[in-house]
Amino acid sequence: MDLIAFLNQRKALNEAGDTNGLAALEKEAAEIVEQFLDGSCAAETETAPLFYSFFKTFSQTDNDYLKSGCEQAVEKIQPLLDEFDEEHHLTHLDELNQNVIEYNLGKLAVFERLNPFEKEKDKLKFPAFSDLLRLTDQIEITDGGEDAHLRFVETLIDASKLQTFMTLSLSDKKITQDLYLSTLRSNMENNLVLMFTADRIKAGMPISDKTVSILKAEYQKFLTAIN
Repeated sequence: MDLIAFLNQRKALNEAGDTNGLAALEKEAAEIVEQFLDGSCAAETETAPLFYSFFKTFSQTDNDYLKSGCEQAVEKIQPLLDEFDEEHHLTHLDELNQNVIEYNLGKLAVFERLNPFEKEKDKLKFPAFSDLLRLTDQIEITDGGEDAHLRFVETLIDASKLQTFMTLSLSDKKITQDLYLSTLRSNMENNLVLMFTADRIKAGMPISDKTVSILKAEYQKFLTAIN
């Protein structure tokens, strides 16, 4: 279920003034809301902000049924948002308004198309990712065929982009390209290190600030090892 695609499609239909397309999309959105409310579609702590953005955005509608469902869903997801707040040191969710959310989603729709490993004339367009590219190039994938390494890199980027979206969609700061890329780079670094240290991280536990510091140190060790 690609909620980000729903959000981006709603924005595009609104801008185009396509009322028929919007009505059809809202019908699909209502089905997702129903599934969430009846428990057949569940959110987790880490995906709570994405669901929250979905419900808040689609609650802005003339469709009373969809609006009511979204309002109930926002109330239902609040405990997970509280957990997300606690784990990620966020305290401003109640202060966000629809304009802030719409602004953030608009920016993220543009930035998520960026490729951190894009090259121009054989040089990285975003030099801040050079260490990450160097590290991923050293990773050998033994199973999965000749495209296994490419799929691994794509999965790493996609997963990190989703984490970045979930964090920044609820940011109370102006989202710039630099902020997006910085957050994406940090998520990619952490995800890479988690792959190599998974046996030392307790499953199901929030990653503490101390653990993050350890992961950063591990990342530097990996970079040193391949130099």
